[in-house]
Amino acid sequence: MKIFTKYKSITNISITIFILFLISFSCHERDITNPIDDRYDLKKPELLGAWIDGNNKVNLSWSNEDGNPQYFDIYKKYGDNDFLMIDSLKGDQYSYQYTETDTHIFSYVIKTNWFKRYSDFSNKLEVLTKNYFMRYYNIDDAKGIDILETDEGAYIILIGIMTKVSSTDHWANPAHFIIIRKTDKYGNTMWNTKIEGNSMSNIIKYLDESYLLIVDNTLIKIDDEGNILLTKELEKRNYTKIRKYNNEIFYIYSLVNNTIWITKIDEMGNTIWDKSFLSESIVSDGDGDIVISSNEEIYFGGTIDWADDKIFKLLKIDATGEILLKKNISGRILPPYHNDTYCKSIKMIDKEIVLLLTIVNSYDTYSSDGGKIYLSKLDENEKTQWIQKALNNEGYGVDFCKTQDNGFIIIVNFKEYNFLLIKMNDLGQFQWYKESIARSAKSIIKYLDNGVIVIGHSNDKAFLLRVDPNGDF
Repeated sequence: MKIFTKYKSITNISITIFILFLISFSCHERDITNPIDDRYDLKKPELLGAWIDGNNKVNLSWSNEDGNPQYFDIYKKYGDNDFLMIDSLKGDQYSYQYTETDTHIFSYVIKTNWFKRYSDFSNKLEVLTKNYFMRYYNIDDAKGIDILETDEGAYIILIGIMTKVSSTDHWANPAHFIIIRKTDKYGNTMWNTKIEGNSMSNIIKYLDESYLLIVDNTLIKIDDEGNILLTKELEKRNYTKIRKYNNEIFYIYSLVNNTIWITKIDEMGNTIWDKSFLSESIVSDGDGDIVISSNEEIYFGGTIDWADDKIFKLLKIDATGEILLKKNISGRILPPYHNDTYCKSIKMIDKEIVLLLTIVNSYDTYSSDGGKIYLSKLDENEKTQWIQKALNNEGYGVDFCKTQDNGFIIIVNFKEYNFLLIKMNDLGQFQWYKESIARSAKSIIKYLDNGVIVIGHSNDKAFLLRVDPNGDF
C-alpha cells in the first residue's frame, strides 16, 4: 500500500510538470502571435540591390533592422502579373542569387515571415534579365524587312514570306504575302496582320497610333491592333521607301524603267504631285534612299553611269519638287581611283546628311562580293566634312543608326558569311566590329536608349536581334 502511494505521488508530480509546460508554451505561443505586441511586430526589409551578371544570374541583396528570428520570402513578377514566391531563406542570409532563363523586366520584392505572420513587402527593384535577345520567327522562307519602335517601347516589324526556288537562290522570287507583326520590347509576338502581296516599302508611324506602308501598289494604313483602316491604289511602280514630313504630308520613293520617282501624298493617299528624276539612268544595283529635313527639303538619289564609272547622284528638292541641288558622290577620290559608288542608306542627323557608301573597284562587280564600306558626312550646306573607311573587306553596306554616344553602328552583309556590326565614333573613325550570329541583316535602330536592335533573316527565317552597346550578343 505504501509502495502504491509512492508511485501515485510521482505520477501526480509528472502530470503537474507537464501541465505547467503546456501552459508555459501556450503563453509563449500567444505572446509571439499577439498582433499588438510590439516586441514581435515584423518590420519590412529594405531591398538594396538587384542586378544581373554576365551568366544570366540575378543577384539580390537586402538589409533588415528587425533582430527577431524570421525567414525572408523572395517574390518576382513581370508585367501586370501577380508576385509569385520563388524562394524562402533563413533570417541570417541577406543576399540571394539564381539563374533566370526568361527575357523580361522582372520586378522583385521581399517580405519576412515568422510563425505565419508576415511583414509588408519591401521596396521594389527591377532587372532586365538579359543583355540581349534573339528571336527567330517560326515561319518558313521568311525575310525580316523593317522595324519601327512604338511609343510604348514595343516594335512593329515587317516580314516578307518568300518563295525558295533553289538552294543557291533563296530570294529570287517575290513574296506571296506580308506579315505585319507587333512584338513587345523583347520580341515576343503580340499580334499579326497578314496582307497578300509581292513587294513592300518600309513602314512608318502615323499620328494616331497607326502605321503606313505600301504593299505592291497599294498604300495601307493599319491601327495599333493590326486592323486595316485604309487602302489606296497608287501608280504601278516599285515602291521601296515612304517617309513622313509631318502628320499630313508623306513622300514616296519608287523606281520604274531605271527612273526615280518622288510622289508627294496627303494622309489619305491622295497625290499632291508626282515627278521623275534622273530619267533613264539609274543603275539597278543601287537602291537609293530618301530623307526629309525639318523645313521640308527632300534629299534622295541613286547610282548612275557617269564617265566609265558609276557614281551616286544626290539630289535636293523643295516641297514643290523643284531641284535645288545635284551633287556627285564618287569613289574616284579613293584608291584605286576607278570606283563605282552605291548608297543604300541616307540619314539626316542634326541637320547634317550621313551617307553609307559601298565603293567597288570598277573592274570588279558589285553583285559578286560587294565593295569597301565607307561612311561620309555632309554639313548643312552639303559640303563633305569627312569620308571614313569602315571595312577593308568586300561587303554590302545595308543600314546604320546613330548611337547613344553620337557615333554610328553599321550593318554589313556578305555573300558567304554572317553579317557584321561596325562601330564608328562621331567623326567616322573606326572603333570596333563584331561578327553576328545570323546570316543577313536588313534594318537597324536604337534599342530603348541602350544598344541596337536588328531585323533580318537567317536559315530561311526572320529574326530580331538585340545587341548591347558594346556589340556583344
